[in-house]
Amino acid sequence: MELEFEMKAPLDEGVRRRLDEFALVFNSPSIQEDVYYDLSDGSLYRIGIFLRLRNHSRMELKYTPDPKDISHSHSVEHGYPWPLSRPSEQQLMSLLGQLTQQDWDLASLQPFITVRKERSIAHWGSVAIALDHVEGLGDFVEIEVNDSADAL
Repeated sequence: MELEFEMKAPLDEGVRRRLDEFALVFNSPSIQEDVYYDLSDGSLYRIGIFLRLRNHSRMELKYTPDPKDISHSHSVEHGYPWPLSRPSEQQLMSLLGQLTQQDWDLASLQPFITVRKERSIAHWGSVAIALDHVEGLGDFVEIEVNDSADAL
């Protein structure tokens, strides 16, 4: 099992100065677009279920196993290549059904919000540091470590 630890924060001048101390080399910026899907009333979002199409190439479902955890500090993520194959669509709809206790079909979902960002990434050992400029929201830093549960 792969584990992902990540932290996101606003990117202010103090954080920029600290990052400069590490002399990191960031790649050329790339554009990422995430289209989040939900029902017309936003009910998935309200219960902590996030379904997004990342860069028109991967459908990702992310949810918090404990609905009382409003911080979403512990979550589970499933990803499927886009466009969805029939077995992947069935698996995704089945999982949504288990999480919400109702039947689903892909046609009931609609684009809810689109998030576009320009991202540059640097690596420091096993740590990835991303600098993001998110349209309409500002600048952020994301620090991420991926590892297998076996290594911990």
